[in-house]
Amino acid sequence: MVRRAGRELNADWVVDDALPLADRLTANFARMAVHARAPSDAWRIHRRARAADQPDFDEVIDDYLRAITSSIALNHLGTPDPPPLVALALAGYLTFGVTVLDQARVTDAPQAPVTQILADTLLATIQAARTASDASR
Repeated sequence: MVRRAGRELNADWVVDDALPLADRLTANFARMAVHARAPSDAWRIHRRARAADQPDFDEVIDDYLRAITSSIALNHLGTPDPPPLVALALAGYLTFGVTVLDQARVTDAPQAPVTQILADTLLATIQAARTASDASR
C-alpha cells in the first residue's frame, strides 16, 4: 500500500527537457497540489507512513524520496544523480514542500502564491546546495 502510494505520487513526473523548466515546475507542483489539497489517499498514506518511523516503511519511503529527488535533479541539474550535498538539501526541501502544501490546504491559501513560494524556494535551495557542493571540492 505504501509502495503504491509512492508510485502514484511519483507517476507522470514531468522531466521532459524539451519543455521549459518553468513549465515542468508548474506541472509538477500542480500534480502535488492536487494530491495535497484533497488530500488523496496516496498523500495521506505517504504522510502517515513517513511519520510512523517504522522500519518496514522506511525503505519504501526512502525509495520514493530518492525517485522524487532524482526527478528534481534531472530537471535542474541534467542528471538523476545529484551530488551528496544537493541530495541532502533536496531531502530537506521535500519536507518543507509537504508541510507548505499541507498548511495551504488547512488555511485554504490560494494555489498560485503557494506554487510561487515552492518554486522560489526550490531554486534557492538548489543554488545554495550547488554552491556548497562546489566549495567543498
